[in-house]
Amino acid sequence: MAINFVNSIDLNKNELQNAVIQNVTATPSGGTYSAGQAAYNTNSNDLIIYDGSAWEQVGGSFTLRADGPAGANSYVVDPGAVVDLLGGTNMSVARGSGANSNQFTINTTATPDQDIALTGAVTGSGTTAITTTLSDGVVTTAKFAATSLTISTEDFVTNAVDTQVPTTLSVKNYVDEIVTGDLVFLGGLDASTGEITSGEFASSQLYNGDTSARAVAADRYFVVTEPGDFFSNGDFPLTLGDRVVAAVAIPTNTVFDSTKIASDWTIIQSSNELATLTTVGIGNVGAGTATSGIDVTYSQGTASLVLDANELGAGSGAPVTLVGTNSSGATKKFTESDVHSARGKKIPLTTGTGIASAASGGITTWTITLSSAWQSGITGTDCMVEVYKVSDASTVYAEVARTSTTITVKFTGTAASGTYGVLLQNVG
Repeated sequence: MAINFVNSIDLNKNELQNAVIQNVTATPSGGTYSAGQAAYNTNSNDLIIYDGSAWEQVGGSFTLRADGPAGANSYVVDPGAVVDLLGGTNMSVARGSGANSNQFTINTTATPDQDIALTGAVTGSGTTAITTTLSDGVVTTAKFAATSLTISTEDFVTNAVDTQVPTTLSVKNYVDEIVTGDLVFLGGLDASTGEITSGEFASSQLYNGDTSARAVAADRYFVVTEPGDFFSNGDFPLTLGDRVVAAVAIPTNTVFDSTKIASDWTIIQSSNELATLTTVGIGNVGAGTATSGIDVTYSQGTASLVLDANELGAGSGAPVTLVGTNSSGATKKFTESDVHSARGKKIPLTTGTGIASAASGGITTWTITLSSAWQSGITGTDCMVEVYKVSDASTVYAEVARTSTTITVKFTGTAASGTYGVLLQNVG
């Protein structure tokens, strides 16, 4: 059974691909036809079109105009006539062979313009050849004078002039200096013991007064990996992630002196403090285990509660009461009918409350006002619409338009009351 379209189809200039015209074994007769209706006669292999009063074969003669639309050299080619393609001055026509036998190629026989060959590198001019001087090898640093290069050990800032080419290493060193400001990361630090816990100097010690202690240059810094009071000095508590930067160079044999902490080091707090009722910080990170349907998680000291339906016991049968949010944002309980009442509706196109029809220009238009035919609060632009035929419940295709308050359905010809209906689904 063919799909029943009850209004015109607009493809909006898109292609109709892999389509087949209706096949007939003879010219149709005895029926009602519309102008422009097409069919294909499989017996005569003709495409036929109804012109409003009779079926006509598609095709016929055409006109060739040798010198364009304004000329008089026109020739009418009748169906089945032969047109010869002839060559002329400096031109010949050749037909392909085999699979290309339906292809004709026009060839010119005049001598084309002469090519100019380029050899070597360009240094001068000529009519048939130009000699060049640019080497076809790769340009390397050997092509430059040694004095024009900046090597990696030189000061990039001092030598940054237009006549010198810097090396990539000298540029990197310059950029590193600008970006880091000479700060160099040395590794992790145990705040309370002074032991370097990671990096190049791992397991070395600061401030122990002998040659095993690690010397630290100015502007080098450590990140605290083990919190505690800096060298057990309660005036300088350090937390995880704090940075300590050497303000001065600290020699290998420096003996620890708590009074030097303030002068030797700059302490940069990471603000990873313990959580309080008003401060986000470290702590309260253990979510625990719950099976009641309420899951608690923590992020930076802030608790989040989530209703996990997977932890609830399975129900059976139709639900009587559901929990949800109303239009005011308040959590309320709803019945099953409350939940589904605004989700779907079957409406026969029969004149009545909220449903009206009108006919004009060969089109029957049915208009559904949603607030009265369904319920208030339904937005027409949020509705899916399926049109069906009441007699056999088959889907048909009509023109459907939506506004925020109405659904309109248009049919070609007469669509009597009770002939069709619509199935609406609110997806808003």
